[in-house]
Amino acid sequence: MITNQATFAADEVKIGASISLSGKMVREGTALKEGYTFWADWANARGGIKVAGKQYRVKMIYYDDESNGQTCAKLVEKLITEDKVDMILGPYASSMAMPATTVSERHRYVMILPINNSDQLYSRGYKYIFSQAPVASEEGWPMMDMFKALPKPPKTIAILASNSTYSLVVANGLNGYCKRLGMDVVVFDKYPEETSDLSSLLAIVKTKNPDVLYGCGYFEHSALITRQLKDLGFTPKGVAFGIGPQLPDFVKTLGKNADYALAPSYWTTTMRYRDPAFTISEYSEMFKKQFDHYPTYHSSHGTAAGRLLERALEKAGSFEQDKIREALSKIELRDTILGEVKFDEAGRNIWGKLGVLQIQKGKQVIVYPEKAAETKVLYPAAPWEQR
Repeated sequence: MITNQATFAADEVKIGASISLSGKMVREGTALKEGYTFWADWANARGGIKVAGKQYRVKMIYYDDESNGQTCAKLVEKLITEDKVDMILGPYASSMAMPATTVSERHRYVMILPINNSDQLYSRGYKYIFSQAPVASEEGWPMMDMFKALPKPPKTIAILASNSTYSLVVANGLNGYCKRLGMDVVVFDKYPEETSDLSSLLAIVKTKNPDVLYGCGYFEHSALITRQLKDLGFTPKGVAFGIGPQLPDFVKTLGKNADYALAPSYWTTTMRYRDPAFTISEYSEMFKKQFDHYPTYHSSHGTAAGRLLERALEKAGSFEQDKIREALSKIELRDTILGEVKFDEAGRNIWGKLGVLQIQKGKQVIVYPEKAAETKVLYPAAPWEQR
């Protein structure tokens, strides 16, 4: 195992990250880097990180993986073998994290993954990866928990999925969870990823009259389903989408027809979670002062990963990778800007849950879980003609 004695002598902790700062994921990667940078600057302004009673200034080392997985893997190798970093923070996408974690695992180096939620990442028996985000197959679960807690919970659901890898993982996980909760899945079907008409499929759904319709697709699919539900004159009591209502264009595109739509939410600036050091509101304002814009969920996950790293090093009292891994495996956090954190043997955050967002009067609001919610969910939805 690589040791990093030079870091101790310099009173400096070196944190490495390979991130998409160019290529197709440049926007997401740049936002993630801003989240990491905010944390490092924030920590240094307070004297750095305390490890075994000594303060260490944070030095971030960034490389651009150009949105290429193999490049990301090579850069992680460089961070470990040449830069001799003390810790590694992960890249943006799961497609980057798959090869990158293979390298870090081979070197027995801990990697904290900020927002990489592919189930496949955690099915390889790796011991040195730890992820903050719930896995994709569990994305819809908090919404079902919210529904089941209602005075008159829905009994039936229709699940429609785009024929794409990500959407089908979410849909299959949702299907199994609904059945575990005792909900009757009256329709479970998929549609082509490239489509401009789902009226025939929705007509079939209408005949089954489910209480809830959940669309596991992308923005265009969610907008299309909303329009064609209205055209069919069918108003489920609850309509939810994997992707759509989280984006400002959803309301811009659909107007009042966007109201009542639900979606999972990784994070918003209005959630009521808090870190011991700052509330989300305080964090958001500090971030805006530094970067001239509010943080996205990519940035918040970067900052939270830095705070998790900081707390793990304090708990470990060491820069030895096995001691850091042990500290992370035992850590239990009830108070972060993302919610709660506890890891299973695969490095999944088993306490982590996405929030639930709803469009109410044209605005995005968090309605679940109660610890993060701004207001209560509106259910059942009003008929189209009454909006």
